[in-house]
Amino acid sequence: MAEDLQSLLEKINREGVEKARAAADEIVAAAKAEFTLKFGHAPKIYDVVISDGARKL
Repeated sequence: MAEDLQSLLEKINREGVEKARAAADEIVAAAKAEFTLKFGHAPKIYDVVISDGARKL
């Protein structure tokens, strides 16, 4: 019973993460397209983890 519940929770988590990544990719693609139309060149996109804090790149 516990194993079934654990596998179900893992499946729900995996599907949620996949949907969130797909939505994030759509948002970034739309932002890139709008930026390119407005400024005439593609933007530089940096993935960040907010919990890493501020630091020099």
